[in-house]
Amino acid sequence: MISDSIVDDLTKLGLTFNEARAYKALVMVGSSNARRIAEISGVPRSKVYETLGSLERKGFVQRILGKEPATFQALPPRATIEHLRMKLEASSDAVLTALETLERERESIGEEFVWTTQGKEQITLDIISTFDRARKSIFIATRRPSLVSPLRSALARAKSRGVVSELHTTGTLMDKFSEFKHYMVIHSAIPSSAVLVENIGHVLQEIKLESIGGDPDAMSIIVVDGNESIAVFNPTSDSQKPWGLHIRNPLIVMIQWQVVKTVLSTIESLTGWLGKRPT
Repeated sequence: MISDSIVDDLTKLGLTFNEARAYKALVMVGSSNARRIAEISGVPRSKVYETLGSLERKGFVQRILGKEPATFQALPPRATIEHLRMKLEASSDAVLTALETLERERESIGEEFVWTTQGKEQITLDIISTFDRARKSIFIATRRPSLVSPLRSALARAKSRGVVSELHTTGTLMDKFSEFKHYMVIHSAIPSSAVLVENIGHVLQEIKLESIGGDPDAMSIIVVDGNESIAVFNPTSDSQKPWGLHIRNPLIVMIQWQVVKTVLSTIESLTGWLGKRPT
């Protein structure tokens, strides 16, 4: 029975589980009859002809004429996957256009100004959509390379629009961020964890992030155009999901920035790390 990462990836591209198993089996053997495909792939015999017929209609396999019992062969993977990718991109573009039209038609009175997201993927999507709205500046302060890693394309799009992006991180992690020098200005410092936690705690009047399940040493802040911010909090426990606080209110973001600026100014006096206010 075939069940591995290739099958999983094929299902993500739109094939059913049985279709993915049958197609992989045919790629492995080249050509075969339905009974043999069922044995190799684990597709039930009662479903194998239906599955092969579906793959044939989708352009993944073809029936070899003149052979009994009916024999099937896989079409070349490169051509097949490329065709599927083009179909998915076309569908994605059509859906995106339709959804953005609905978004523009939505009444602004219904917009949220403060909301939370939970989970790495949801936070990443929220950050990307915010970057795509940026018109002047993006400011990021983080000690976690994993936060920035999936944002390359969004930062590249922002740069093409003339947006100035800045990343503030620790010098010990500079090698993790070197590839992003094409998209942003990178500022480095080497404050200890104790310095960061102590000063964030002082600015926040001794509020303890641990009390809400957050690790103060792993907090990240993003400010876009000076009027929108996302704070990302990584949990103290691996069993918990990270969560983000998104604020779209210029007054609150200005106060928030004053907190960040105070922390950076304190660190600057110890390390020479200069914080610059986003415009």
